[in-house]
Amino acid sequence: MSTTLGARVAACAAVALLRVLNPVTTPALAQEGGTRSALGVSNALNPAISFNALFLGTWSDNPVSDPEGGTKDGLAFQEAEVVLSSVVDPYFQAFATVTLSPEEGTGLEEGYAWVTSLPSGAGLKFGQLKLPFGKHNELHTHAFPWVSAPIGTAGLLGPEGANDVAVVASYLLPTSIYLELQGYAGDGSAEIMDAEEDRLATGGRLSSLLDLGTSATIEIGGSLLSGPAGAEDAEQRSLRLDRNVADLAPVFGLASRVDTEDPEIATYVGGDLTLKWQDLTQTGGRALIWQSELISGRFDQDRNDQLGAYSLLRWKALRRVWLSGGYALFRESLAEGEDFDIQETRAQVAFVPSEFSLLRLEVRHRDWSAPEIEDDWTANLQLNFTIGSHPAHRY
Repeated sequence: MSTTLGARVAACAAVALLRVLNPVTTPALAQEGGTRSALGVSNALNPAISFNALFLGTWSDNPVSDPEGGTKDGLAFQEAEVVLSSVVDPYFQAFATVTLSPEEGTGLEEGYAWVTSLPSGAGLKFGQLKLPFGKHNELHTHAFPWVSAPIGTAGLLGPEGANDVAVVASYLLPTSIYLELQGYAGDGSAEIMDAEEDRLATGGRLSSLLDLGTSATIEIGGSLLSGPAGAEDAEQRSLRLDRNVADLAPVFGLASRVDTEDPEIATYVGGDLTLKWQDLTQTGGRALIWQSELISGRFDQDRNDQLGAYSLLRWKALRRVWLSGGYALFRESLAEGEDFDIQETRAQVAFVPSEFSLLRLEVRHRDWSAPEIEDDWTANLQLNFTIGSHPAHRY
């Protein structure tokens, strides 16, 4: 018995010494006693998984009449999203977002690795991701402040934003205020770019976040994106402006732009401002968010210059109720020297039981400057819910 007891004591001492001398192996030892699946396989190395779904009810006085674009009336499954995130090793973290939608099927919206072992203040991401241009472009559909993207961004960057295979480097500048500089280079596979041209899409963003006392912050940012412009045809324009091809034809025609010998270069410049206030005197107190963004799109050859803007105000009136209103503008300078404008106003009431669910009613009105296109009203009722471990959204 004494020999057996001595052996056990020696084994326990050896394990304790191993954990002290080599702490990296401790997680591996802990995994054996962790949660296991029904088949007895350890779940310790599984990624965090979340699932989000959007369901939409729509009424419009100008519903879609052809398959190329426009708002469809009735009840619909809008989109689902599966997000996987995990620590790969001491040097990398990985994120993947898979989307499912009736129009586009299943696809990889984002899939990238984030280098975590760089010097303090520096960051590096590479893979397929949403480019850091402005505030709205990096949002996924379920995180939109509105049921759909405002016309001020959708008209220039597309309804889903600029998504590219890229390398993004960031650095937190050593200043007395929060100042982050980001730069990126992509292969031009974003919807608004032309990946077949031998020229990268490049750009950057500089942003600063300041405290306004103990209960409010203000963020100011500037963004730049430049690269080979993608083809512009009637179907793509219809999707960006959310209107039927036949309705837009009198103003823009049906033909694609004429390709020239040299690639056309698109340059987008943007500025954004976000103010947030929270009543800290009580849990779940009132809050206010004011967010505005301005984007200019210019082309060095035959394309029309474009301008987009939006401003929204969100007020937390009750513990679980948000009231929102906003205005957006899309402007395109036509060849005849006239401007084609779309002005959009929205109002919304949202019931938010928790951070995992949302039910909101939204009314949208669009005023089209072209007399050939009638103004339209749209009402949407959207249910948004998430289950699982979902990564935190950007502040």
